[in-house]
Amino acid sequence: MASTGIAVFAYNRPNHLSRVLSGLQQNNIDHLYIFVDGPTDERDKEQVADVRKRAEQVDWCRTTVTTHNHNIGLADSIVSGIERVFEDHQRIIVLEDDCVPASNFVSFMKNSLEEYADDKQVMNVNGYSPPINIPGNYPYDIYFTYRSASWGWGTWRSAWDHFEQDPMTLEELKTKKNEIKRVTRDAGEDLYPMIRDQLKGNIDSWAVWWSYAIAANNGLCLNPVTSKIKNIGHDGTGTHTGKSDKFNVDLDTRPISELNFPQQPFINEEINSRYNQFIGSKDQSRLKLYCINLLKSMGLLNKYNRLRK
Repeated sequence: MASTGIAVFAYNRPNHLSRVLSGLQQNNIDHLYIFVDGPTDERDKEQVADVRKRAEQVDWCRTTVTTHNHNIGLADSIVSGIERVFEDHQRIIVLEDDCVPASNFVSFMKNSLEEYADDKQVMNVNGYSPPINIPGNYPYDIYFTYRSASWGWGTWRSAWDHFEQDPMTLEELKTKKNEIKRVTRDAGEDLYPMIRDQLKGNIDSWAVWWSYAIAANNGLCLNPVTSKIKNIGHDGTGTHTGKSDKFNVDLDTRPISELNFPQQPFINEEINSRYNQFIGSKDQSRLKLYCINLLKSMGLLNKYNRLRK
């Protein structure tokens, strides 16, 4: 089995990071890469310093800790970190500081990465699976979608080679609007608007370009029937998320002795439809909180509030 690097990306939430690290400790790993972004301003220096301290205090496995003196942003932090891990490994497992893994998460990920290592259509393994209804007669432990998820995921160096952080300009998006909508349609109707928002500078996302790379190459994403990740970031503390219990899941922590994989990857249209409906649905209060947090992160919230008066 090829070597797999495991990476955690953190910023200014020390308590969240501690829960993620505690979960990983139950996964029997021997080496962990931890990347800590730098502070945006004086207000979060103390929290960022606490995050660094907790990363450096990990003593239950070997660690490689990378820190930044200034804030480079989520997208640049993750992309550069992934490239660093791929210097040492052919496969990677990625978690952010709000993705608490089940005790069988790493085992599931490594088994899945090994099972489809030679299948170039499978480009991504998702650790999080949303709380959608899986048909009772569905016989496998995994299912496939056209859309990646950024909450505990993994891939191969060969698949990541298709990733481009800035594959097009806003003008190119407008010129090729129909073509790009056709390419991204199966991955969810929300993907095209996210690409547009990314190019306009309204969001700072690496994940939108990874989802686009998968869609553009007719790739598939593997998902567990039972989620191996619990996301704890929708508690109002995240930079780009509001408060919501929509994404809550129950974790199956039973040891993985054998997974029932299909011989060939395929899309179950009923499951894929439910998956896309879930990730593409809009909750207005959650969307409002997202926008407020985005304005706050950009230093524009006070100006926005003055204009409203």
